[in-house]
Amino acid sequence: MNLGSSAANLTVGTSTQVSLSTATTKGGAQNLMLTATGLPSGVTATFNPANIASGQSSTITLTSNVKTPIIGTYSVDVSAIGTEAVHTTSLTLTVTGLNGLTITTLQLTAHAGQPNTITLAASGGTSPYRWAHTQLPRGLHLNGRTGVLSGTPTQTGTFDFFVKLADRSKPKRAKIMAVVFITIS
Repeated sequence: MNLGSSAANLTVGTSTQVSLSTATTKGGAQNLMLTATGLPSGVTATFNPANIASGQSSTITLTSNVKTPIIGTYSVDVSAIGTEAVHTTSLTLTVTGLNGLTITTLQLTAHAGQPNTITLAASGGTSPYRWAHTQLPRGLHLNGRTGVLSGTPTQTGTFDFFVKLADRSKPKRAKIMAVVFITIS
């Protein structure tokens, strides 16, 4: 099985297509069911057609169907499942926000027991940005207007949390969400 491209870019609220071709590798042609796994939340994959015979082709349509998707780069496994074999190949999917809005600081470091100040950064869209978050490690706080993460963390380890970002684009604001990792030593 081959993909027309090993990478695809998907902007929030849009769709993109990738072609897929198969071959009969042994014996006669067999019926294949096509699937995609490893898709990020809010992204769907549809195949046209969804079932083919080996040697035939299909088109994968990837669609972002949520208002605030989780941006980033994902490895999506595309499989052709037959009665005698399963063939899988990987597609690198990059999800970006409207107007190119993205969060550029996704890997952070801090020190437990001492004051830290880390400025989150974004690109694209129209500033000023508005920042929000899910549960931060104990002792840290995020300023929603400046994107500055500050405080004195009390625990060591690697933690993840969601950061939400909205810009000031008109007529419609771009909104995105990303997983941010922070290692506190």
